[in-house]
Amino acid sequence: MRLGLLFALSYAGCAHPSAVVQPAAPVAEEPHVHGSAGASEPITLPHHVIDQAGTPVGDGRLAERVKAARVIYVGEEHTNPHHHAAELEVLVAAHASDPSVGLGLEMLPRAMQPSLDAFVDGTLDEPAFLAAVDWKKTWGYPFGLYRPLLVFCRDHHLRAFALNAPRELTHAVAHDGLDALTVEQKQQLPDLRPGPAAHRELVREAFGGHPHGKFSDAKFERFYAAQLVWDETMATSVAAALTGPAAPQRLVVVAGEGHTRRFAIPERAQRRGAGAFLTILPLLDKELSDAQKDSAADLYWVLETQ
Repeated sequence: MRLGLLFALSYAGCAHPSAVVQPAAPVAEEPHVHGSAGASEPITLPHHVIDQAGTPVGDGRLAERVKAARVIYVGEEHTNPHHHAAELEVLVAAHASDPSVGLGLEMLPRAMQPSLDAFVDGTLDEPAFLAAVDWKKTWGYPFGLYRPLLVFCRDHHLRAFALNAPRELTHAVAHDGLDALTVEQKQQLPDLRPGPAAHRELVREAFGGHPHGKFSDAKFERFYAAQLVWDETMATSVAAALTGPAAPQRLVVVAGEGHTRRFAIPERAQRRGAGAFLTILPLLDKELSDAQKDSAADLYWVLETQ
């Protein structure tokens, strides 16, 4: 399956996401059926949900699993419109179980929280919001893929949280390493703990797929350090979102598939007190076998293309 690992190429300081992948033009004869990157809005496909063992998970059981989790992570391939449709369905299901649910977003750094609040509460319209967060530079993928999530939050008075680290920080780590950071930059760092071998391997796969992937070991270590900064910052943000006045009781987090592996954000947020989690991975039916071999998620949202 194609890993959602473009995360390591944008904030890590290697390239802006829109420079890494240019969406392919839609194919008129078969519009977006197989995850075409040309769409700018979510597109729903028929689906079924199974667990790691292959056992079907019906709506009732899915609701139980969602309700048992404090954080529900949904991994995405950023350009896949079917993944974005699945994210909205998961948020709707979580809201049905708990009307106090919140939404966490990889797409924006934490410093942009005031603008996100203003858009969700309706005091900032869409053009002003996109300008305030400089969406094209900050994230780069079509805003239409994410609009339904934020509109749902606005319509149901749910909180949305910007989770990410500052681009400048991860860029500096990837380019020069942790030791070269300024005192001010070091003060922005979360507690960093290297992941298990599987985490390094996942990042190494992304690193190898980069146009400049034949870097030295030293450059890979800087690349991996930037990934740790990203994951640990978002884990810190997830835990913080679940505390304090008017905090939601649970959170649906949408992020690149590499970030939603249990050793990326989920276990790091749990270490910080975020509680039990559930990981959900949307994928095409033909990708299921590889994902199960990797134990890529707790539940698989299998998109039916046949």
